[in-house]
Amino acid sequence: MARAKAIKILLVDDDEVVRESLAFCLQQEGYQVTEAQDGLEALEKIKLSHYHIVILDLKMPDIDGIKVLQKINDIDTDTNVIILTGHPSLESAVGTMKLGAVDYCTKPFNIEDIKRLVREIAIKKGLIRRKLEDLLIIIGKKIRETRKSKRMTLVQLARMTDLSKSLISQIENAKVSPSVSTLDKISESLDIKLTDLFDNES
Repeated sequence: MARAKAIKILLVDDDEVVRESLAFCLQQEGYQVTEAQDGLEALEKIKLSHYHIVILDLKMPDIDGIKVLQKINDIDTDTNVIILTGHPSLESAVGTMKLGAVDYCTKPFNIEDIKRLVREIAIKKGLIRRKLEDLLIIIGKKIRETRKSKRMTLVQLARMTDLSKSLISQIENAKVSPSVSTLDKISESLDIKLTDLFDNES
């Protein structure tokens, strides 16, 4: 699974100030950012390399964002496109969404909103995981490995903790977010410290 630093973003905007400031902020977040000053340059870059996310200005002098979006769909259907525009309209919003754009943002935009949107797309597409999800996976793995090392079945652990077998199974598979009291019961039954459940070392 790709980490943030492996996620490639293409910024397409004829406004150099907007493009460079946005590129700088996204690079600070660890993303690999490439810039294109117009639609034609963007399409050439997309033909040569895959980009996970394209942030595309709607109004550009050579070829508008709608046409670029259409051509992106022809070249790489796995690209997630965010539309930026300083001239928002219901018609363009609906049109770009119908063409597969994942979001439509108006200028001036809040950079924090753009960073949040990019992260949400990356998470939804499985490019990065939330920190909570990572933690749940660590906890589940630790419980399962410790239980098996003690030759304890799910049924036995359920009886010892007074928790359901189904709940413990879901915790081991990182399907639910357990309470601290639940984890305390499990760690006590496994004869380990509660903090040991958060240890990522095998």
